[in-house]
Amino acid sequence: GRNRVNAKISKTLRETPEMFFSFNNGISSTAAEVVIKRNEFAEDSDSSKIYITGLRNWHIVNGGQTTCTIFNAFKKGVDIKKAYLTVKVSEIRDKEKNAIIVQDIAESANSQTQIKDSDLSANHKYLADIDTISKKEWTPSNSARPNTLWYFERLRGQLLSDKLNEGDARSIKVAKFLQARPKEQILTKTDIAKVLMAWDGLANEASKGNEVCFNNFWKKDYKKTEVTKEYFHEIVAKRIIYLTIHKLFKEAG
Repeated sequence: GRNRVNAKISKTLRETPEMFFSFNNGISSTAAEVVIKRNEFAEDSDSSKIYITGLRNWHIVNGGQTTCTIFNAFKKGVDIKKAYLTVKVSEIRDKEKNAIIVQDIAESANSQTQIKDSDLSANHKYLADIDTISKKEWTPSNSARPNTLWYFERLRGQLLSDKLNEGDARSIKVAKFLQARPKEQILTKTDIAKVLMAWDGLANEASKGNEVCFNNFWKKDYKKTEVTKEYFHEIVAKRIIYLTIHKLFKEAG
């Protein structure tokens, strides 16, 4: 309920759940395979109802706000039994073009809330590999400095989601979670784009707005790089240099 759209969804669930179907646009999703079953007791096959009994590789491509808000309302004890909504499932049978088709559907379906190009690239292997390594590689520690992570937020809101999964916001567990992931060590997709292009002498592109910068970065060959532990260490090192220079220039006016 942090933004206007989510607040309205929450209000409908609490106050008029029977109107949810009418008010909400529903959820658009894709699956690699949809398993269906017909009602065995129908008099003829034409009048029998079809039931979805299984979905393989199921992804929501539009309706993330709706899904998250319903789930949070349910967790808070809101009775959602009267709330119904439509779910569209597109079965993608062309395995070779699966990623391209899913991305095209996501771009077409997301007209309500702006979806950034950097978000649509989030599942690319290059970024997924950086994500995996960033969650495992701890910084060296000593008596004055504890182990911490350079946390790569591949998906928008990923850090907040991970924090919520740790439990109560005021708990020691959450405090330790945040201590291990300092704010200045959070990396976004655009952070990585700016750092790597600036290092390669493309300051004219790195200095542009976040999305413009990322789009320029994504058109280049960076995403073809094999992501290793050493490669991630280099990104972090270049980020430290970038932030240090930025601070010096700021102090110098």
